[in-house]
Amino acid sequence: MSVHPRETASRWAAPTRQEKICHLDAIRARVAPPRAAGRRVVLSQGCFDLVHLGHVRHFREARAMGDLLVVAVTEDRYVTKGPDRPLFPLAQRMEFLAELECVDFVIPSPTATAIPVLRALRPDVYVRGAEYETRGAADPRFLAEQEVVARYGGAVAFSHDPLVLSSTRLQKSLS
Repeated sequence: MSVHPRETASRWAAPTRQEKICHLDAIRARVAPPRAAGRRVVLSQGCFDLVHLGHVRHFREARAMGDLLVVAVTEDRYVTKGPDRPLFPLAQRMEFLAELECVDFVIPSPTATAIPVLRALRPDVYVRGAEYETRGAADPRFLAEQEVVARYGGAVAFSHDPLVLSSTRLQKSLS
C-alpha cells in the first residue's frame, strides 16, 4: 500500500479556526448575542509565547468560570519576557490559541496591560494565573486592571492549578 504525501497531509492537517480570531473593535459585537442570552464572558490576557500544560489548564479553569472565554494576546512590542522574546510573532500565538477547544475567541491586546480590552469588552470575569494573587498586589499594572474591572462591576478571579510553570524559566533552562 502506497501513501501519497498529499493524502497524508490532507488527512492530518485540520483547518485553523480563523473565525475565532478577531480584533478589539469587533469583539463586543461577537459576544453581544450570547451575552444578551445571559451567557457570562470570561477574559484571560497574556503573552502566551511558549504555551505549555499550565496554560492549557489555566484556560480550561477560566472557561469553567463562564460561558465564553476570550483570550487577549499581548502584541509583540509589549512583551517583556527578555531579549529575543517573543519567540513566536503575535499572529502565530493567536492562531495556536484559536486551536484550543476551550478558547472561544482570541484577540490582540494593543497595549502592555489589559485595560483597553477590559474597557471595551467588560468581561464578567477577568482571570489571571495564581501568581497574580500573591505578586499582583505589588504590580501597578495589575492594580490598575483590577480598578477598571471594579468600576464596571466585574469580578477578578485566579486559576489555581498546582502546575505552575514559567515559560521564561523553561526557555532559560533550554539555553
